[in-house]
Amino acid sequence: MKKILIALSGIYLLLVGILFGFISVLGLTAPVPQNGPVLPASLKAFGAAVVFLLALWPVITGIGVILKKNWARISLLAMSFFTLFIGLLTLFVLLLQPPALQARPDFKAAQESLLGIFGVLLVFLPVFFLVFFSRKPVVELFKAGQEPKRPAGITFIAVIFFLAGIFSAVSVFVSYVDKMPLGNILISGIALKVYFAVGALIYIYVALGLLRLDKKAWITAILLKVVMFCWIVTNILMLTEPTLAELMSSASAKFGMDVSGNMSLAGYRINSAFGLLITAVILFYLVLKRDLFLSNNKQQ
Repeated sequence: MKKILIALSGIYLLLVGILFGFISVLGLTAPVPQNGPVLPASLKAFGAAVVFLLALWPVITGIGVILKKNWARISLLAMSFFTLFIGLLTLFVLLLQPPALQARPDFKAAQESLLGIFGVLLVFLPVFFLVFFSRKPVVELFKAGQEPKRPAGITFIAVIFFLAGIFSAVSVFVSYVDKMPLGNILISGIALKVYFAVGALIYIYVALGLLRLDKKAWITAILLKVVMFCWIVTNILMLTEPTLAELMSSASAKFGMDVSGNMSLAGYRINSAFGLLITAVILFYLVLKRDLFLSNNKQQ
């Protein structure tokens, strides 16, 4: 029964990845609407590329799950954690709609349908994956082969750094964002381009170094996460409503549509707190695995 559930889980992930890939292609080939805002071609291509990269994660993970690779099991657990967070947040938003809107029969029917769909796809399935793929018999099944010297968690973090490097490198040439907050200050112009360029080089260096279990790359990764942690805390504590309004106004001009009402200061702080949690988890794991990098450095 375990092997059947594992195979079905892998097939499900492949289908999700194919769906995201189809959405990315559809986004590029969709006809331009006659009425309403038109996104710039570069931004449209960038959005399609992001969706395509998101499609690769479940596809690669699904193949690994079918082949019973332990790195794929860890990847699926991470994916399920993120999906569960998004799912709970989505259900929370759906349930907290204004009473006047919930009283409408058409909205009530749509709300019930969405609660059912999102409840299954974004809550039930992630919880099932988190529980099932954490059970000892399943873990042992995935670890039946020889364990690699480099833990799958380090590989996963290296992939995150590599994707961040690619994202930063693209941001140097594709201006999808004009301003970035640092507390109550907005970084823009040449300073923002330099930030993305330097970040791309450092992120890719760290990613490749972590894959080699290099001590210097490990130290750099920890320093990066400490800086990122302090950056996020500074934004949570110091960002003000006028600065956020200016940031959203810049985004509205960039996207060609009004998105100023899509993010409140409280919402920004909640999203930042989630980023803070991810940063803290990665930092804790890197420190936890310090002996691996220190011992490897002595051998070299």
